[in-house]
Amino acid sequence: SVVDAILEKDSQGCNAMMHAANDQSSGYAALTIRMLVQAVSFSTSGDPQAKEKAVRRVLNTADDAHFSPPMAAIALRNLNAMEGFLQVGARYWDKKINGKLPRQAKLQHDVTIEMIKKLKNEQLNNAIQRLQTNSEDLIGCSYCGVATDELQLCSGCGLARYCSRKCQTKSWKKHKYVCKAKAKVNLTQTDLASSINAPRGLEKGGCLGC
Repeated sequence: SVVDAILEKDSQGCNAMMHAANDQSSGYAALTIRMLVQAVSFSTSGDPQAKEKAVRRVLNTADDAHFSPPMAAIALRNLNAMEGFLQVGARYWDKKINGKLPRQAKLQHDVTIEMIKKLKNEQLNNAIQRLQTNSEDLIGCSYCGVATDELQLCSGCGLARYCSRKCQTKSWKKHKYVCKAKAKVNLTQTDLASSINAPRGLEKGGCLGC
């Protein structure tokens, strides 16, 4: 099946989704992630639950070192891939797919995240928070990822949610293209996510599993 083909590991221990997470040089990591998700969705039976399960599996299956693809993107500070995973609803760690994250692995990942946060890169920190919020099946701010009961819907598109006016203002630079498109045509959230391009121009790097 398409799912099995995507999850098949190569000689370096990486599957197709993991390679997309580790791609820092092409500038197309987010696009590759969306294409893989669409391939799974189109190849799975019409049952919505079956599609969701298949997509969730390819997005979040961890490797032998307890790295999920989003975790790998975070460790490499690959913002392009992180944005791609956010666009399709990936999780930092998916308990339903991988079980409980082993304690030692969690400690290692926590150290990595704390080191990244010390860089004070707002885009990276927001992306990490949003992926972690997804892991708890919570709804968070569309900009910073913080989960709160006081999120306000964007009045333009009715899809984005913000915890404060400050986050909404900071998000507008990118969100305005999606918001205006939604105002003109009746697009679904999935349609909108598939049309967003993540930023390019990232530093070059290698694959965690290579």
